[in-house]
Amino acid sequence: MGEIIDYLCSGKLPEGKKEARKVIQRAARFSLDGENLYKRSSTIPYLKCLRPSDAVYTLQETHEGICGEHLRGQDPGHQSAFKRPYWPTLRRDALDLVKKCERCQKFSPIIHQPAVSMAPIISPLPFAVWGMDILGPFPKASGRREFVVVAIDYFTKWVEAEPLAQIIEQNRFTSVAHPQTNRQTEVTNRILLQGIKKRLDEKAGRWADELYHVLWAYRTTPRTTTREVALQLALWN
Repeated sequence: MGEIIDYLCSGKLPEGKKEARKVIQRAARFSLDGENLYKRSSTIPYLKCLRPSDAVYTLQETHEGICGEHLRGQDPGHQSAFKRPYWPTLRRDALDLVKKCERCQKFSPIIHQPAVSMAPIISPLPFAVWGMDILGPFPKASGRREFVVVAIDYFTKWVEAEPLAQIIEQNRFTSVAHPQTNRQTEVTNRILLQGIKKRLDEKAGRWADELYHVLWAYRTTPRTTTREVALQLALWN
């Protein structure tokens, strides 16, 4: 970063011709705004370049900070990219961080069922078709809350979840006669539960307070299948 900043700021180059040519070629992909260096892109907004100490802090905060969800190996890099930082080894560092995270190893999902063909539900418009489910009972939290009602929009993948003290049997939105069609909600439930477990560990009574942090992490992380962010799709629509 130092060599690129020096060149963009004052035209200073290394003494060797080979090193100087390399800096010139690399600098063409960057822009300088005051003291901040940004990586150019033709498809997405400029990415702010971070030095090693800032990169480590950003990655840790994304993974296990106040809105971190201890996401899977391929996800922290994508979530960090959504927040617009950049350093050359971002993806590799994200994978290494997850491999060394004790909670990620402890609560990692183990899939026993073989893969099957997908049977998607077609949703023509944002927020036109929702899947709903109820989770619980959990350990009683403040306000005697021990259940969670979860709803997900099939088009944008936007999720709403609300802790409840009690539930009733009425549910007109879910196809109870054919539970296989509610697979999207079941997958979302599993992700939310894993996020809560990773954040709480032994402090299970605070799950209702941590739920909103897990929700934010889910909403701002690109989905594996579409590479789109639910928060962006919801704002656009």
